[in-house]
Amino acid sequence: MRLFVAVDLSLEAVEEAAHVAAEIRARTHANLRWVPADAMHLTVRFIGQVAENVDALLEALSQPVDVNPFDLSLAACGAFPPAGAVRVVWVGIGSGVADLARLSAIMDERVRPFGFDPEPRGFTAHLTLGRARRDERVPRQLRDTLAHVAVRPVVTRVTQAVVYQSHLSPRGARYERVAVAPFAVDRR
Repeated sequence: MRLFVAVDLSLEAVEEAAHVAAEIRARTHANLRWVPADAMHLTVRFIGQVAENVDALLEALSQPVDVNPFDLSLAACGAFPPAGAVRVVWVGIGSGVADLARLSAIMDERVRPFGFDPEPRGFTAHLTLGRARRDERVPRQLRDTLAHVAVRPVVTRVTQAVVYQSHLSPRGARYERVAVAPFAVDRR
């Protein structure tokens, strides 16, 4: 089972991200694998392939999370890595970054007993729009284009984390919700 933990975005945020992706495609004609709107999510902890103790891991991940519900907003576009050949095009997150980082750290602690160490690069809040195809050259002007694409700061209210299973196929990934971790009651 291939798993990851994410937060879902509002329909308005997904529509804005899809609009931004379409604008980037039209301006650059970059040959990227674009994420379909119905598959857009914000990953807070990629886990990967899980072969053992799946039920226990899902139980650990679905426990209530000591995080208050929070708002996150979309921000400017960018690319990974920050220099050199573009591998991933994304929309950044404005408000809610600290809450997402806390959620990511909590999920890191929940998966550690199952043999999954934290990501060495740390957590960077972003919404993936597209990925470079293997051995594909991405036009140099893509980074310049990203700097000039306007992103409306659409807000999403986040009240839970969702554990997804990815089903990979030549047509792209399909994501299935397998568990939910509700947030603590808002104490503000």
